Amino acid sequence: MKICIVNSDNDLVLGVKDLISREAKFAHILDLVGTPKLRKRIQGFPAILKIIISQQLSVSAANSIWKRFIDNELTSPAAILQKDPIYLRDLGLSRSKITYVKCLAKAGINFRELAKLPDTDVLEELVKIKGVGLWTAQIYAMFSLRRRDIFAPGDLALQEAVKLLFQHRARPSEKDLYKISLPWSPNRTIAALMLWDYYNFCKLRKGISF
Repeated sequence: MKICIVNSDNDLVLGVKDLISREAKFAHILDLVGTPKLRKRIQGFPAILKIIISQQLSVSAANSIWKRFIDNELTSPAAILQKDPIYLRDLGLSRSKITYVKCLAKAGINFRELAKLPDTDVLEELVKIKGVGLWTAQIYAMFSLRRRDIFAPGDLALQEAVKLLFQHRARPSEKDLYKISLPWSPNRTIAALMLWDYYNFCKLRKGISF
């Protein structure tokens, strides 16, 4: 199976054109916020570690804890396994996240080989790790592996963006949003980028009717 990756700004431009041909409302997003930017993140163990640390935290709180991990050189499985739970708790991790980062460190994922797998296999391998849910796996595939056709229908911001864009009374459920996203293939990652930008735009313009 061919692995499709977003490699350049031109890929984004072409993906946006394809999305607009499939759903005209993406043209409205393009008019408001422009073409989304290519988001490149680190790959491998540190990337998943950072996502776990960031779960259910504000951006500022997550960045603060991540900086402590960087400063203490805790970005490898060996370094994590050497530290006891009290040490990790003092860095800002909850009890559950301490368990999750330890499980990640013990998982022994070969991230180079993982990057060679088809999208569905990447997600299936990652969710085997305790603490790595489907959303975490999808975010890794989108931003670290830059896979072109990943969507995260459980993401609240994406649900809210679709609610506003399509003028629904309520947010679509994860199941319903997944169905909504299917016609946007093979550019669902780019669709997600556009919807996140639209969500942020709407937050800044709160109170204005869409």
